[in-house]
Amino acid sequence: MKNYKVLSTFVTLHGGTLILSADQVKRRSHLLSENDDGSFSINGSVGFKKGEIFHYDGVVNRSLLELIEEIDDSADVPEENIDEETPEESVSYPYHEGAGWYRLSNGSKIRGERHAIQAQSELNDTA
Repeated sequence: MKNYKVLSTFVTLHGGTLILSADQVKRRSHLLSENDDGSFSINGSVGFKKGEIFHYDGVVNRSLLELIEEIDDSADVPEENIDEETPEESVSYPYHEGAGWYRLSNGSKIRGERHAIQAQSELNDTA
């Protein structure tokens, strides 16, 4: 198995075998079947967020290689793999946090894309 790190915002794998941390397995248990050797087979598809590291034995085509990078084989899958906070240098505002909520550059949250764009524009004008 090779080690990979997710470069894009989100990657979906279809089929193959994985070795994951306990936390990664917990969040994806309904999508995985445990094998006798402690690895997991993917049932259908499974997703990973930017920065996650995983061991993968499956098809890695050119389009997938643009979204992930192979890393050193000695790298372990970290127990806490995801930085829940979005790195500030990679955020463009308003930042969509999901379910219609947007975070503005001043830290406030607004529901609705149009309202968020308008509010961020006003913040940028006053700065």
